[in-house]
Amino acid sequence: MNTDATFEEFLNSTPDPDFTEEGWLAKCTGRRGEAFFESWVEHIASDNGWNFYHTWRSDRSQKGYPDLHLIKDTRQIFAELKTVKGKATTEQKEWLYDLDKVPTNEVYLWRPNDWRQIKEILSNA
Repeated sequence: MNTDATFEEFLNSTPDPDFTEEGWLAKCTGRRGEAFFESWVEHIASDNGWNFYHTWRSDRSQKGYPDLHLIKDTRQIFAELKTVKGKATTEQKEWLYDLDKVPTNEVYLWRPNDWRQIKEILSNA
């Protein structure tokens, strides 16, 4: 993980470069925080050539399936996204655990404060 990344570098990769770090975290903890965070992850993924899938209406899908399924070349990532204080459900934890058993899968539970790790992972494909 690249811990030398600055917040300015981070801002250069956000859909809205006018955010401050405090504003970013506040936006990611609000009522629509997870959706905002997800759009940022999708933006980074798309900019780095990843194909991704997100279930639009999770109420009509298997409970707990991760928010994002990303594929690029020989890499496959399953990512559950949560707000800063969001908690994974039992079903989400079970899916992540089962998916992580497959040696070629990369499985993550990402929060807005993980932005450096997310950028590093999605940039190095």
